[in-house]
Amino acid sequence: MAPPKNPEKGYEKFFTKFFERDFKDISKFLQGLGLKPAKVVEVVVDRLRKIENVDKAFYTALVYSSATTFYNALVKHEFDLPGDQLAITQFRESLLKNRKILDYKAEEFDIEKFYSNRAVQNIQDYYEGWLQQMGLEELDIRKVRVHFTDYFKIDFYEFLEESKHRYEHLTDFLNRDSYKARIKLYRREMYYSRLASMYLEPALNDEKGVSLKDLYVEPFFKMQTNCLSEKLIREKGLERSIDNSGFIEFDEEYNLHQYINELFLKNDLLKLDKQETRVLFVLGYPGQGKSSFCKRLMYDWINDGNLQLNQHIYFIKLREVSNPQHLLSDTLEVLRKVAERSKDVDIPERDFQKSWLILDRLDELIMNNGLDDRQVDDLCKQFIQEAKNHPKLRIVLTSRIGYINLESLPREKSHLLVLQLQSFTLDQQLEWLEKYRVYHPETELTEDKLVEFNQKMHHKAIQELLEQPILLNIIASLEKAPDGVETKVQIYEDLFTMLIRREYSKDGQNAIQEGLTEEKLRKAVQDIALKIFHSPYDYVHYHQLKRMAEDEWKVENFEKSLKSLLVSFYFKETTKSDKDDNPENKKNYAIEFLHKSLQEYMAAEKIWRDVQGLSTKKESFFGELFKLFSPQLLSKEIIKDLVGIIKQANENTKSNVRQNFTQYFKDLLRNDFLYKYNYNENGQVLVSPIEQIRNTFYGFWTILSNLDLQVDYLQGFKQKFLKFLEFYGSDLPEVNLSFQNLSHCEFDGIVLHNDTNFTRSTLDFAVLKRSHLRFSKFGTASLIEAKIISCDLSQSRFDYGNLTRAIVNYSNLDGAILAQANLSFASFDGVRFDYAFFDGADLSYALLPNIENFKNARFTETSKILKAYTCDETWIDRFQETTMHKSVGLLDINNYELSPPLTKEEIVNSPNPYLKARNDKPIYQIRLKPGETEG
Repeated sequence: MAPPKNPEKGYEKFFTKFFERDFKDISKFLQGLGLKPAKVVEVVVDRLRKIENVDKAFYTALVYSSATTFYNALVKHEFDLPGDQLAITQFRESLLKNRKILDYKAEEFDIEKFYSNRAVQNIQDYYEGWLQQMGLEELDIRKVRVHFTDYFKIDFYEFLEESKHRYEHLTDFLNRDSYKARIKLYRREMYYSRLASMYLEPALNDEKGVSLKDLYVEPFFKMQTNCLSEKLIREKGLERSIDNSGFIEFDEEYNLHQYINELFLKNDLLKLDKQETRVLFVLGYPGQGKSSFCKRLMYDWINDGNLQLNQHIYFIKLREVSNPQHLLSDTLEVLRKVAERSKDVDIPERDFQKSWLILDRLDELIMNNGLDDRQVDDLCKQFIQEAKNHPKLRIVLTSRIGYINLESLPREKSHLLVLQLQSFTLDQQLEWLEKYRVYHPETELTEDKLVEFNQKMHHKAIQELLEQPILLNIIASLEKAPDGVETKVQIYEDLFTMLIRREYSKDGQNAIQEGLTEEKLRKAVQDIALKIFHSPYDYVHYHQLKRMAEDEWKVENFEKSLKSLLVSFYFKETTKSDKDDNPENKKNYAIEFLHKSLQEYMAAEKIWRDVQGLSTKKESFFGELFKLFSPQLLSKEIIKDLVGIIKQANENTKSNVRQNFTQYFKDLLRNDFLYKYNYNENGQVLVSPIEQIRNTFYGFWTILSNLDLQVDYLQGFKQKFLKFLEFYGSDLPEVNLSFQNLSHCEFDGIVLHNDTNFTRSTLDFAVLKRSHLRFSKFGTASLIEAKIISCDLSQSRFDYGNLTRAIVNYSNLDGAILAQANLSFASFDGVRFDYAFFDGADLSYALLPNIENFKNARFTETSKILKAYTCDETWIDRFQETTMHKSVGLLDINNYELSPPLTKEEIVNSPNPYLKARNDKPIYQIRLKPGETEG
């Protein structure tokens, strides 16, 4: 909600006179939290308590909740109210007196047909007549009418619920049997109204109250191949539409909402036999719109009649699950209890087993509770099993990409579907901008700039930002349009700089009085972001903010000078978690960022600021480092922002930090990065010593490994370092090992998450056994004569890597990128290469597995297979039917043939040293047919 820039604003005049309270006295409070029905009750509670007649009290609640709705309409559309303020007082009195004319009785109120109630219709007519009398244009009156349609019902229900706890006579009425007979329907209606209203809330604290509904553009999607049979993929000709991550990209025929709404009505628009889907995973990158998708989905189901008769839907933020271990063992029961708390009513077990569940943000549940890969796999499998056990149950689950191992999901072809949000196309960006400009014609972002950014390669960085709705919104809000060369870090830097300067200039006098300089404002937002990151609840309490204001920012009047600033920095109020039983957290409300990606960026900024200020004295350095990193393991999103910030830092700064870090690296390793056992400063939630070691080690290495991308920091520390990876690797989001010399090292059973970076590292003669390194980056790395046995390297990149004479046996390289890699003289016995890319790869003299291990693999004209060996006599004959064959520039296998089985002499004299071990089967060599040439 917009803070008042002008004392004559329409919403300020209306509030002051209608509620008979000085807007200036409480505006700071309202600006920080928004004018919600619960807050209006607090404003008028004394007036309600004086009303003895329950019919009058009920009608009064209706009137004041309508004023809430009208106030927010004034804010959203920036309407002024012509005439003097006396007209507002007269309107209120006339509205309240109208109850006697109507002879209104609370008993006649029909919950089922809210807008058909006589009193509701009469109040809306009163507002329209009043606005016409004051001379508002018909278009503006229509906007108010639409706002009432969207919000009046939910504002009234919430006002009523809040009032019954404060007003005795209303409580007595609401506890009557006649009312209780309708309470279940009322609760359901109110719950659904709340869910639907989430789509109507202001987007990113928009100062004009522009809602998600006003801006939403339906996303497109892609589908994971594992959800479909290989036969169906071939029949539909979808092989060419499969991307590097194993998802099928579709033409923009249907958007995600069209497809899902029909799918849950058992109609598969794509004719892929998915009409029996019961569990739907929707994946996306940060800021891509996963939660917005949930809000729109609920809005459609509740308002557009897509929900089946007697079908119940429940929306659950998975981070609100207090005990994920119980969720693993008793999934539906735990979710039912969470739903009961949010709906404030008992939910029969059988009804819940037939409901449609929307489970948002699995990634937050994983991060907040430190779930490992096995637990995540088990949880996902449990969701799928519950839907299998209960045929009428439907589950929609959202998560950020990279938190679920899709390969481990059960292949229940008919019940499971995994979709991923597609990035915004140029057309979608233009559609969004057109909607945004209706409310913000002042934006510096234009259609021409969007077209330019999308068409020129040197604008690649900003192209990626514009493809994400939240970042597109942020870019459009900037006072100066970007020039196209900015990174995400620069965009966020500009955003928060703009917000700070805007807030400082707007309320600068008050800020100066309280000592809030621009620098302090930025520090405050950074500190709050890190405090939230260290918290297990994704929020910070008011008492914590007050303590920070007094102790760290030296601000004495917290309520007056700071709370009003929160809305300007994309904060919002939230209810605290059920498991949050800290005795200091007496209030039920706390503060969180409107979108987690904003908090993550500011936390990264805070971390880098503190890293630069670490002491140069060993004991102090260790203590400060431990305090910064030990409470929480860095997330991959914060790491991405942190790396971007470090890249933009000047070389002197990075050099100073590097010198400080390297001089104590050996000492930190010797002490296992544990500064103090059971460290628990400032009442932080207790973290085990093992977790503290892991968190501090990982934070330290993340900083050090990104300060200079061409330094080997592990000389003399390799074995100790590998012990850390062996013990903690499965917990770490990603590890940067680029440029490190790991030759002759042994990786036995090491599990590292996606995106481990071995770029330009040296692993010559290294041994990798039974290790999981999916999605790792080995680009330009050297693995000469390395031994890679029984490892999972699926979806990893080896482009331009050197695997000469490497042994890569019985490993999984499905989806691997081996473009321009040197694979000559290597052994690939039993290796899986489904969907792998061999563009320009050199496989000469390599020992290849059977052709069936190359399903949909891509070989191009530049791939070199001449002189390669195989034990599969059908390798050439079945090459075309097995590998990718519907694309341009592919290898012409007709130029090649297999030799007769090699003689013992040929095997002994072969330049590939590994043929001698394969004396159990005939070995063939790929050769050119007479008269043909390679390439």
